[in-house]
Amino acid sequence: MTDLTDYAENILIDAMFRNTTLSRPAAWWMALSTTTPTDAGTNVTEPTDTNYARQSLDTGAASEWSDPAGGSATDNTPALVWPAADTGFGVLTHVVFYDAVTGGNAWFWKALASSVTVNAGEVFQFPAGALDAAFD
Repeated sequence: MTDLTDYAENILIDAMFRNTTLSRPAAWWMALSTTTPTDAGTNVTEPTDTNYARQSLDTGAASEWSDPAGGSATDNTPALVWPAADTGFGVLTHVVFYDAVTGGNAWFWKALASSVTVNAGEVFQFPAGALDAAFD
């Protein structure tokens, strides 16, 4: 994942060159978006379906992420599953990682390999190992 927001870039620059402490969130929250986010962390349109909520990625648990490539990349170990849509999530195009379950700061985002339409009654998920995070 190389689409860092300005917020994340500023934190990394501060930690690397301005001698500030880099602290990570206790958990990452994955949002789904039907629009393309911006570097400012805006233009994220999350589904309004009553069954939609961001999904937690517990970065404190080593079992949540594997190291298949050796250091520079990681994959989700458990599947990430959203509940069945009530009215539909719409056409999903991106995922966005936040530091809070609602609101919060967008840190990075990535386009899905192809858009996915989630209709009423359907479940959206990333099977274990399907979500790759890496810096290029």
